[in-house]
Amino acid sequence: MFFYLIVLIQKDKLENLFINKLKSNKQHIENSKSIENLIEEKCSNYSVPNGKDKESVWGELSVKLVEKSKILTKRSKDFSIIYKVAAAAIILVLSSITYLYSDTSYSTKYAEIKMVNLPDGSSVFLQADSRISLNEKQWETNREIKLVGEAYFSVKKGSTFTVETGNGNIKVLGTRFNVVSRGNTFEVGCVSGKVSVNLKNSLKSKILTKGMQTWQTLSGQLSEPVSVNVEHIINRQKGEFYFEQADLSLVFEELERQFDVKVKYTGIKNRKFTGYFSNKDIETALKMVCNPMNLDYEINNRLIIIKGLAKSNQ
Repeated sequence: MFFYLIVLIQKDKLENLFINKLKSNKQHIENSKSIENLIEEKCSNYSVPNGKDKESVWGELSVKLVEKSKILTKRSKDFSIIYKVAAAAIILVLSSITYLYSDTSYSTKYAEIKMVNLPDGSSVFLQADSRISLNEKQWETNREIKLVGEAYFSVKKGSTFTVETGNGNIKVLGTRFNVVSRGNTFEVGCVSGKVSVNLKNSLKSKILTKGMQTWQTLSGQLSEPVSVNVEHIINRQKGEFYFEQADLSLVFEELERQFDVKVKYTGIKNRKFTGYFSNKDIETALKMVCNPMNLDYEINNRLIIIKGLAKSNQ
């Protein structure tokens, strides 16, 4: 393989060398008069051999140039074959590498969900506006998935199963768990089995068991695992989203993803929301979020305008 690479790297240099020589020889033959004058100028101190005149000497030189040109042309053709074989081999090798090491991606848009079945029988429930990528060709030896967004994983027992996100990594052997990784938000909840969670570029990890959850705090650390209702984690697949002291802005972002709308909120920032909504009907979802917060809303096609605030909730 190294030979092929070297040949390809040197291809242009070799071709230029041969082509330049061929062109040079052709020019000598076609422009014999100017070459003859050049020889006379450079060799003015030399004389023509005895018994020969200038014309006959130049004729002999011309024949030799033609013979040299044929030899160089043949060499050039031989190298051309080598280049073609080497190029074909390189293409074959690179195609094999691309086939073995390329990732397969799955993604969802706003208001879209998707179930992805993995090669080992594990599955991934992909929430709206999310994406995963994995190498299906080497899945048996490398169960690794990259995630952006939110997904619920049902993992078959086997070798280590790793989920990589921009915020942190999750490692399991066989379990069910949910991961949210959007912007600075990173949250992992364990439904069954055992889950190891660590933030990106950190060796410290938290171990989660059934009904436990951890998240990235404002200080950039993983929270201590806390108990969570397992049904709340599972029901996210059914379109039911539960929140506890969550930033209201994050709730509105989830509404946007689930219904493919734009939410414009003109009220006080940094409010917290505890409750839930379902993605079955937008009007009902807005009431479930806005009523307990004493907020008004207006639906204008795909734009939702939310405003108003009661003093009791300030």
